[in-house]
Amino acid sequence: VTLTDEIVAICADSLYVNEHKITNMPPTSNPPPAAPPQSIPCGNAAETTTTTVPLPYPDDPSSVTYDVKTHFPPLSYFASRVTHPAIIIPAKRTSEFRRSLSHVLMRQPKKKDVYPVTTDEGSPATERKLALKLSPPRNDDDDHDGIYNDPILQKILQNADNGAASDDKPPPIRKSTHVRETTYSDLTVEETLRILLPPAATTHTTNNNDDDRTEIPSSFEIAGHVAHLNLPSHLRPFRLIIGKVILDKNAPRVRTVVNKLGKVENEYRTFAMELLAGKEDYEVEVKEEGSRFRLNFRDVYWNSRLQYEHRRIVGLIAAGCPRRRRALPPSPPAPPTPGKKIVVADVMAGVGPFAVPLSSQYDDVVVHANDLNPKSFHYLKVNAALNKCGSQLIPYNMDGRAFVRRLEDDNVAYDFVIMNLPAIAIEFLDVFRGWRPPSSSRDGRKKEEGGDDDDDVVMPLINVHCFCEKSDVEGKEAVERCERALGCGLSASEDELVVRIVRDVSPTKNMLCVSFRLPKKVLGLERIELTRTCDRRNGGNATNDGDKNCDGEEENEGNRSPKSKKPRTEL
Repeated sequence: VTLTDEIVAICADSLYVNEHKITNMPPTSNPPPAAPPQSIPCGNAAETTTTTVPLPYPDDPSSVTYDVKTHFPPLSYFASRVTHPAIIIPAKRTSEFRRSLSHVLMRQPKKKDVYPVTTDEGSPATERKLALKLSPPRNDDDDHDGIYNDPILQKILQNADNGAASDDKPPPIRKSTHVRETTYSDLTVEETLRILLPPAATTHTTNNNDDDRTEIPSSFEIAGHVAHLNLPSHLRPFRLIIGKVILDKNAPRVRTVVNKLGKVENEYRTFAMELLAGKEDYEVEVKEEGSRFRLNFRDVYWNSRLQYEHRRIVGLIAAGCPRRRRALPPSPPAPPTPGKKIVVADVMAGVGPFAVPLSSQYDDVVVHANDLNPKSFHYLKVNAALNKCGSQLIPYNMDGRAFVRRLEDDNVAYDFVIMNLPAIAIEFLDVFRGWRPPSSSRDGRKKEEGGDDDDDVVMPLINVHCFCEKSDVEGKEAVERCERALGCGLSASEDELVVRIVRDVSPTKNMLCVSFRLPKKVLGLERIELTRTCDRRNGGNATNDGDKNCDGEEENEGNRSPKSKKPRTEL
């Protein structure tokens, strides 16, 4: 990302004001020392407590939690007055000077840089005041007027001094000051947390050297009205304080703030979470790439960071297909043309981030979408109805391997396979050993029964997601895992093998997408045996056993708890 000089100047100015003015720190060299702790009364008149700002870092972070009622200071504590240098200019030339001096103007969130002048300063009717940014002082005796040394500003002031000015008439352009008053509502999340959190909670030493770097937990993901954080362990004592600040600064868009606990380790791809602030309401609606998704953020998996991967896969599959025009009045449906439909098998579909846009926005795409999680299956059907997917989306609720076998039994010919379960999706490739193509090819021609020639078999294109160490830049380890699961090798030329980095997951791990044409060599391999299957399909002639688990027992929370990881199949 390339930043312009103006943006860099704005960021530097904001950082300087935050550290040196808002927190009342003495002007020193960078980085500034921590502000001395202050005892602040909290609570109402009937029940008053005292807290320390910034909050002290506990000796044992796992045993301490700072609650909002006791340890969040009153909003008046965040009020401050910052004096900025300024210049008074003719009102008619405001736009001209704002353009020429854009690099030195005061840039603060929710604040203007043009203000009226008072009668003591000049003529309110004909003059305006431009507030300028602060410049770091060169020494303790210096003020913050160093911004006047800017060459362009100096030239403007010198020309004004040489202009028409008399003892009873000030120069048309002259120096002044502007007092910026800041309240709690004016501060950003980062600025507020710099005041509240101790340096020990936000300053860490990098692995490569001994330099300290400051990390303020101001970023988060949003799903509907839910803000999702993944706080490190050393910030857990301050999690409720952090949650309140994020809620306050992002309302009304954000109504719920949660923190992730642990990893996504159960078979339903959900994770434990705790409520930090706001309402305990996890029913959200998300809009992505022209589709709407309703889901319960606590019960199903959703990752907003995969939006661009969803778009890429959808574009790959539907390339060349005309998009459905919903704004136009419905026209009589055209008779189906043999060989025109694209069929997709979405093995781990979740709530439908791939299946819904494919089947709702393209008339020539049919998606068989499956997920093991009953809650995901429920919202998959909800989203199919919400986006008017109709018969182009067929939902299933069963194990991934059993789903692939079910399509074989139903003689479904599909062109693409999506396997978006990065933790274990590669393991499911073994179900394609001994894969049985449909009894007829896509153009309606019958395969030669009993023949050994598989040249006419159309093999599907598989997209499988996985995790891989960052040190493996080319994804060789991921390809080797695919080959072991398939039971045969993969060739970049023959099998159209491509490995792409989807996103950065952690400092040591990437998410990859391995795409390849299913090798015809799998047709001659021995099939694996599935002794435990789960078939919950809504629609067609399938039996809907939604109230029973895979073993035929009545379904309840005890039998199918997300925390107790059961094997998906027994081979």
